[in-house]
Amino acid sequence: MLHLRSLWLIIFLVAGFGLEAQDCQLRVRGRVDDVHHEHGLEYATVYLEESGQGSQCDEEGRFVIEAVCAGKYHFLVSHLGCESKRFYLEISGDTTLAFSLEHHSHMLSEVVVSENRSRTGVGLQHYTIAEAILNRQQGRDLATIASAIPGISVLRTGNGLGKPIIHGLYGNRVQLLNQGIPQEGQQWGIDHAPEIDASTAQKISVIKGSAAVRYGVAAMAGVVLLESAPISSDPHLHGQFSLSYLTNRGGTTTFQFEKAGALARMRLAGSTTFGGDQHTPSYYLTNTGSRQAGLSLLLTNDAGSAFYRSLYGSYYYNETGILRGAHVGNSTDLAAAIDRDVPFYTRDQFTYTLAAPRQRVQHWMVKTELKKQVNEKLRLGLDAALQLNQRQEYDVRRGGRDSLPALDLSLYNLWADLYVLSEKKENNRLTLGVQPRFTHNSNIAGTGIYPLIPNYTLFNPAIYVSWLVQWQNIDWEAGGRMELYDLRASFIDRLGQLHKPSRRNTNHAYNVGLSKEWGHDWQVKSNLAWLIRGAQVHELYSNGLHQGLAALELGNEALGKELSLKWSNDVRWQPGEESQLSTSVYWHYIRDYIYLAPTLENRLTIRGAFPVFEYRQDDVVLKGFDFLWHQGIHHSWEINTKAAYVSGSYTDGSGQLIYMPPLRLSTEMAKTFEPLLGLKDLRTALEVQYTAAGGQNTRITDYAPPPPAWMLVGLSVSAKYEKKKFKTAVQLTVDNLLNQKYRDYLNRLRYFADDTGRNIRISIKLIF
Repeated sequence: MLHLRSLWLIIFLVAGFGLEAQDCQLRVRGRVDDVHHEHGLEYATVYLEESGQGSQCDEEGRFVIEAVCAGKYHFLVSHLGCESKRFYLEISGDTTLAFSLEHHSHMLSEVVVSENRSRTGVGLQHYTIAEAILNRQQGRDLATIASAIPGISVLRTGNGLGKPIIHGLYGNRVQLLNQGIPQEGQQWGIDHAPEIDASTAQKISVIKGSAAVRYGVAAMAGVVLLESAPISSDPHLHGQFSLSYLTNRGGTTTFQFEKAGALARMRLAGSTTFGGDQHTPSYYLTNTGSRQAGLSLLLTNDAGSAFYRSLYGSYYYNETGILRGAHVGNSTDLAAAIDRDVPFYTRDQFTYTLAAPRQRVQHWMVKTELKKQVNEKLRLGLDAALQLNQRQEYDVRRGGRDSLPALDLSLYNLWADLYVLSEKKENNRLTLGVQPRFTHNSNIAGTGIYPLIPNYTLFNPAIYVSWLVQWQNIDWEAGGRMELYDLRASFIDRLGQLHKPSRRNTNHAYNVGLSKEWGHDWQVKSNLAWLIRGAQVHELYSNGLHQGLAALELGNEALGKELSLKWSNDVRWQPGEESQLSTSVYWHYIRDYIYLAPTLENRLTIRGAFPVFEYRQDDVVLKGFDFLWHQGIHHSWEINTKAAYVSGSYTDGSGQLIYMPPLRLSTEMAKTFEPLLGLKDLRTALEVQYTAAGGQNTRITDYAPPPPAWMLVGLSVSAKYEKKKFKTAVQLTVDNLLNQKYRDYLNRLRYFADDTGRNIRISIKLIF
């Protein structure tokens, strides 16, 4: 018993000595800056979650926290109008820290990331969509999210099926990068939306202008990037879970967990979406529901390591219904369907049922990234990926065969980028790279229907070079790319004869750009790009019903190469933290431009009657401008105005190109309130969006006249509640507040139905 008491006494004395020896007289000081202007953020707060200590910054953004014990802490840094950030740091002595926050995080930011400048182009405008905007767009498709940026429109085929349009171009002229990898799937069709779950990305950016030197001729118009944020060194489990509900009708759930371990840092993210028939102001859009799921896993080591390694894997599933009233039985009904106010087969009741016509898509991707910093001046890198894609389209068929796919495609793609980057100094950087690429696409037998697109293999290796240098205080970049396009197709015609056509040509891309800054206020960018692009497989050999478009699509084997010359100029003026103005003006000449045009023929098939479209070539000029203005007032009010216009015309003066985005203007007025009843960042915004009539004075007559101009009003309210280690964000968004009836010129199903009416979106996100 005596020995036991002695043991407890020793333990008590040791513990007491340890407590007494613990250093709790440390001082932590520092500054919180605006990431753009590098000036202090007045009244920002810095809070240590473990100890409950904190400090408010002075008018220069400086803070001091006294009597801090040695240890590891989560620092929570907050400021009105900024997205709060958490940092995990170890304090072992008196420490000076520097934090940066994105002030006015609700607005779009034009950014230049120094490490990636030679990979994106110094003469190109690079916009990142703020986290607050991403939160408001939760549950929407990638194209709709990207359209928050001026100059980006959406080409739609109904609910959830949309492609981004950049400066009037879309499809295989806009490159989609998923975690740095060119997205490969069945994206040759207008209705084939990108097989990407946008909610699993922490960052979405858009590069406007040709970035083809790095990413291939598919980047003729620009690039849409989905990226992962770096995983912190925090060994604790952190994450978020969100739930959204839409009154027009559907719901989305998302989750994300991340943790730094001894062997690797890990992030797991996923989402599910379940939706039913959409609703216009007057009627249901029968058979327009959707099912979607996504899952991704990222494993990395320290991003600042001399040998960086990462492994990324993702899976995406989407099943979407096509408006039932777009598929009719004969030519008479087709003409009537286009003229009707209410589509055929419209039901009076809401349903979640997905019937034919519908689409089902699955996409898998595995990617690895290796970066080795050989010395201060030399870096080697390797990005490699394998992608698998399966696409099935189900049509309305006789004899109870609706469950048998009318189109069944399987694709796999191997892609790699091996590059060396030599950096003599900060503003003198040379990049050399080689990109092998192999694609195989095949039709799965058993559909009983002549395939729309043939079996094919594509071997598409490329080499590129890019040089960034500073001269006369101007950043200059020049680059070139050459790639082999070796296409081998195989199909059996309707007479039973086997054909094995092939195409081999060389694509080229050349680029020169410059960027000049005057202080912190002004920046001017200019970019000149020249591309030569050969016709793609769908443009050459499509021959059949494109089910999602409810149209017959005909390729043209006589198509030749496109030659493209684009000059774009961008100006940014940011005189202070409350103001930002940027504008872009561009001119784009394309000789032998390949496009899909209506023939005005209605063709009757065993699957029904459908309008006919075919691929053609003409010389065209596209020109336009984008405009963005943000004005803050006393840190609490803000006005965001955006405008975009593009004109596409034939060089012979015979008229305008079809499917060019019409003039679009939008203005948002927002108010951020001081903390109220424990709520922080309480913000309310009202947005008015005007879209002019499209398709005016086109040389080609369409199947239906272009719709008139329309205006929509939107409303959003958001707030956050923080308590220790947990944060809750609540968002209420109302689209088409006035329940306006309209048809979007860029929606291919406008021939048959109105667009959706009022939609109230309620979301709640828990962050821990």
